[in-house]
Amino acid sequence: MHPDAEALRAVGSAPLSLTWAALSRRSAGVTQLLARCGVTAGSTVVIELPNGGAHVLATIAAWRLGATVLPFRPGLPAPERSRLLDLARPSLVVVPTGSTAGTVTVAEVLEAAPVEPGTVEATVADPAWLLASGGSTGSPKLIAPPITTAIGSAGMGLGSSGRVNTALPDGADHRHPTYLVVGPLSHMQSFGTLHRTLLDDYRIVVMERFETEAVLDLVESEKVSLLTMVPTMLLRLLRSPTIGRRDLSHLERVFHGGAACPEWVTRAWIELVGGERFVLGYGMSEGIGTALIRGDEWLEHPGSVGKPLNCETLIVNENGEPVARGETGEIYFHPSQPGQVFRYVGNDSVRELDGHFFSVGDLGWLDDDGYLYIADRRTDMIVSGGANVFTAEVEAAVLSHPAVEDAVVLGLSEPEWGQRVHAVVEPRHDAPQLNLATLQEHCRAQLAEFKVPRSLEIVDSIPRNEAGKVNRRALVEAREATDAGMS
Repeated sequence: MHPDAEALRAVGSAPLSLTWAALSRRSAGVTQLLARCGVTAGSTVVIELPNGGAHVLATIAAWRLGATVLPFRPGLPAPERSRLLDLARPSLVVVPTGSTAGTVTVAEVLEAAPVEPGTVEATVADPAWLLASGGSTGSPKLIAPPITTAIGSAGMGLGSSGRVNTALPDGADHRHPTYLVVGPLSHMQSFGTLHRTLLDDYRIVVMERFETEAVLDLVESEKVSLLTMVPTMLLRLLRSPTIGRRDLSHLERVFHGGAACPEWVTRAWIELVGGERFVLGYGMSEGIGTALIRGDEWLEHPGSVGKPLNCETLIVNENGEPVARGETGEIYFHPSQPGQVFRYVGNDSVRELDGHFFSVGDLGWLDDDGYLYIADRRTDMIVSGGANVFTAEVEAAVLSHPAVEDAVVLGLSEPEWGQRVHAVVEPRHDAPQLNLATLQEHCRAQLAEFKVPRSLEIVDSIPRNEAGKVNRRALVEAREATDAGMS
């Protein structure tokens, strides 16, 4: 339709701009490179690259050959990387530098000679991709998602062709929509949305890494239509001193997913871009259940992640018995569409109920109108003095303190209470010094007394990965091994 229009732009240390014609010919050339390295239909190709044009070219090239793509983060700890590679058994790993047997480098991908795409026979990959998951709650695992997740857009706030599936604002320009990739392509939200929107004729702009002011600069200069972000990114953009004078008028959708978001952050974004433009999503890598809600609907059901889509939902207690509406329990889903069958690569298993309801351990409840609310992960929940404390709720209160830049809440062992609520805080550089007493006073205005942090630890930075997630288990184990963190 428009071979000379720009399809892909990568910004950062390795800038690249490709038209649709160039993207087609360049990716076909990389296909021949991968074929010479032994990649065939049914192979697995690991893309171990930072964000950039080479990541997209290598992915498309692998798919042309009918190979399964496994994107994962470069720089993983050696034990975790080794376990993932043992599970994946890849035919090829695409790496940043240092070509060895079984690998190709970014330079080789970018230097592959373009060829006409018709000279390369395309084969459909099944599964299209594997997902690395589980690092924040236990041993790493690989997930082969259901085919409906691979070819559709459930859980991403997009329609079956990639378009946003809720009514867009009047007058929105759909001729040349632009998706700005701000999250790591090792994360499903960014990786899946990039390739779905690319197939629907979006122009893709890929950032090498998230940087607050650079994101806002690109939103303005590239007239960005779509952003997908995790809560940490939403919070950092809100705290930019320039956000109030930025031109965000071209944004048709700001999509949030990946983790629980403090309600005050959601309200601020709804006020900033409008309720009809802000979409919240909930789902899991296994693809067994999703929910979506638009910002204006969220204001009528604050805190909700929306009504579950294409699945039956069951909330049960620890005995597997259904609970009343409004009561918190473990969330189980039963997919109602054919093809929603996932599998783990390795020995991990999902929690099952009655043979056809599945859970990944999230806790939540349904209101009287059928809207779903997420409380926490079962593995993250703190039991202090016999009472349940949901870390997401406490973190939202801590993060609302004006002196807090970032925070994570942990449950540390304590003989008297079983666990105590412990806040690990990264303070803002321009804020007054924070201490436990002032933080507790702030939290008491929002939380019951037993939920208020009993100890505080100040750190230079919260150890989040590029997707904004933290490994709580590792943080707890490190503190309990050294008896650190008391304040």
